[in-house]
Amino acid sequence: MSISIILSTRNRAALLDQTLASFSKLDTSGLTVEFLVVDNGSQDDTEDVLKRWCNQLPLNFWHCSTPGKNICLNQAVRKSNGTLLVFTDDDVQANP
Repeated sequence: MSISIILSTRNRAALLDQTLASFSKLDTSGLTVEFLVVDNGSQDDTEDVLKRWCNQLPLNFWHCSTPGKNICLNQAVRKSNGTLLVFTDDDVQANP
């Protein structure tokens, strides 16, 4: 089974870093997983956080300059490869 985990973020680099750290501990045995993150105009260290996690997770990210969470999520849906789409937020702690 393939899963796309999708979220958008804006100016929450520290929380996003914690969320991605929790994602790195997920048991994904037997699954194909991709993480899709859309940065909706952050002015903090969000891009640095995302670049750092690209080396540790199957993570793709891009910027969306048009304001709006749903606009970002719709972009991610169009780019997703998963048969199951999981929408989450940038401030969650995933249970392994």
